[in-house]
Amino acid sequence: MTKVAAPGKDGGHSELNTYGYACPAHVEEVVGDAEGRARAYRLAPGESVGKIGAFPLANVETMAITSVLASR
Repeated sequence: MTKVAAPGKDGGHSELNTYGYACPAHVEEVVGDAEGRARAYRLAPGESVGKIGAFPLANVETMAITSVLASR
């Protein structure tokens, strides 16, 4: 499982802004969708968002996320 996210900053607060999750077979599709949504988003004053990327999740996190997604 991979998290599709971009580093974001709002004043003094920094975090990874999550755009979605994907299995290895669908990472490119989810990244492309995220890039389209990011282009349409208007940043607030003082807000910045970096390049969208794919972040592999650790095995424990993957199992937890997989069970949540499976329950939907």
